Amino acid sequence: MTDLFERQLAERLQAHPLPEEIPELGIRSVRLGERIRRRRIGAAVLAVVLLLMIPAASGLWRLATGTEEPPVISPTSPPPQIFTPQTMAVLDLRGLGAAPEVSTVRQGSVRLPSGETVKLPNGQFGSIAEYGSRFASLTRTGPELQLNTSPERLPVVGNGPDVRLNMSPQRLPIATNGSAVSGVEPGPSGSVMVRTKAGPVFLTSGGTLSAPSAPELRTNRMVAAADDIWVENGGRVLRVQMADLESGSFKVQTYPQWRKVVVGDPRADRVVVIDDQGCQAVLNGSTAALMWRSCDWEIRALSSDGRFGAGRSLKLGGIGIIELDTGQVALGVYPEATVGPQMVFDDAGRLNFRVGDPGVINAFAACDLPAQCWMSSVASADPIEFVLPNRK
Repeated sequence: MTDLFERQLAERLQAHPLPEEIPELGIRSVRLGERIRRRRIGAAVLAVVLLLMIPAASGLWRLATGTEEPPVISPTSPPPQIFTPQTMAVLDLRGLGAAPEVSTVRQGSVRLPSGETVKLPNGQFGSIAEYGSRFASLTRTGPELQLNTSPERLPVVGNGPDVRLNMSPQRLPIATNGSAVSGVEPGPSGSVMVRTKAGPVFLTSGGTLSAPSAPELRTNRMVAAADDIWVENGGRVLRVQMADLESGSFKVQTYPQWRKVVVGDPRADRVVVIDDQGCQAVLNGSTAALMWRSCDWEIRALSSDGRFGAGRSLKLGGIGIIELDTGQVALGVYPEATVGPQMVFDDAGRLNFRVGDPGVINAFAACDLPAQCWMSSVASADPIEFVLPNRK
């Protein structure tokens, strides 16, 4: 159509000559039309080429970045918050560490942070807990169990560094053969607690043995908060104040949203429970307020101020310290050897945990924040445990 128009225009211009002052106007008009046509064709070709290049560029971007879709850039969207925990890939078992801030149990003795060694009585078994400025343990003689407490002052026997205790044993008021008893652990209100199938046994801060007989407490699934015990019985989670147990009354609060109890810490006034989805939650031990929840972490220890929890992560494949207020991993630790299962925060806020395979080598590590770990200078084939800290 354009070529026909140009030929007709040229024929008419030739049939009707223009004035002499503009003899080349017709020829220039034809040439101008041809240039416009070529420019339009070039612009159309360029637009097609650009359209074809966009998918190719997008594919190159995905190949370079490893993403399935090209990025979407929005000036109003904030940048994503990416948190990378501090990690320690390998804990060197040969490394020497700082002096321990927590008492350890090994080779039949308690090793105190002061460097003193306390000999345990014969027949001692299970975990050991602080009891005020002392500590408590269990001994077994045949089927009989006794609760032992150390005196206020530790008498030194002989000239060596060892300390021998004249323990004051007390027979447990609940008959048990010890099959369901795992030792002594911190209890509420400055007490120590022994778990039995028939219910808890408390040695109160005043030195009185108490064995509440309420049917709801006939279970060995219980943990301690600052002034309460949390009990799991028949798929229900209950909370009872220690003051009521000591006075002989029994007032119980039921929490149907929780299914199991895992661990508690009287110093932090925190308890760990499990819901019906199998996820863990950290609660305030006195108010039952939810502090933190996760379907990945298995919490096994709580810091004395309640800010941090420590445990094992299914996703990370190691252990770590979590800041409960934010849910961020403050420290991830990935040792090559077996870790735990017992973990303890000491008075200095460091996480202590056992490292090593039973019967091969055992040591313990201490990690603080932001990200520094030490290995103990002690390593042996005997297992290393910790004296569980309680409120002073």
